[in-house]
Amino acid sequence: MSSIGERVSSLESNFVSSNRNHSFEVDISHLEPDPTQARKTFPESSIAELAATLKKHGQLVPVLVRPNPDARNRWIIVAGERRWRAAQRAEIKTLVAIKCDQAFEVASLVENLHRENLNPVEEAYGIKRLIEKERWTQREAAKEIGKSPSDLSGLLRIIELPEEFLSAVLTSEFPISRNMLVELSRLPDGPERAALMERALAGNLTIRELRNGGHLQPSPKLSDYRKPREHGFSARLVDRLAISLKTLSSDVLSEPDKEKLRTLSSLINGLLDAS
Repeated sequence: MSSIGERVSSLESNFVSSNRNHSFEVDISHLEPDPTQARKTFPESSIAELAATLKKHGQLVPVLVRPNPDARNRWIIVAGERRWRAAQRAEIKTLVAIKCDQAFEVASLVENLHRENLNPVEEAYGIKRLIEKERWTQREAAKEIGKSPSDLSGLLRIIELPEEFLSAVLTSEFPISRNMLVELSRLPDGPERAALMERALAGNLTIRELRNGGHLQPSPKLSDYRKPREHGFSARLVDRLAISLKTLSSDVLSEPDKEKLRTLSSLINGLLDAS
């Protein structure tokens, strides 16, 4: 049996305006966003760009909707809130929609994951809500939304960070990467982590500094290592290393393995900086 994510992808790939797919036009004033939607922020530049596309090319993909149980002839957007917001900006009066009765929360999350990356905080909360609602294990959830179990586990750790900090991340002028949030979540609670979170919000923290306890360590110097005598030897060594790295999977890496890779990354940076 295919996963829900696969079924949603299959549904989206067959979006056409036909009776067989039950598409219909709906006045945009009869649509409203889903309060349980994972995405909470919509960058103005993104909406403006999509509005321009709608004006020029029209609506290429219908929105998924479900009936509003509290209002007759009103619809809640399951997937496509960006298109709805862009249509408002472009002063488009109607949108093509398809009714979606089942698995609407999964459909909404998969839509956002595939079309435009969610903020990692939004993504983590959305997935957590789905896990609780569907009573999935983390492994089941990973399969449904197309993530590796290790990636999903790291993502869900983000929610363990203080709520005030996570709220600030959503509105921060400086985007904070998923990797940085995961690294912060692994630190013990206390003044040191609080200071690092403040630096992250101010855009004054890098992953490299974070992994070194908030201090930027100098890259290893080329002179610290023995230089290969021949270019051919160097090229073969780099080729072998590249091939070996390609065979690795994040699913099977232990923490010691990851630490060794971080050390290797520092060594590589040192070689590049000295070249």
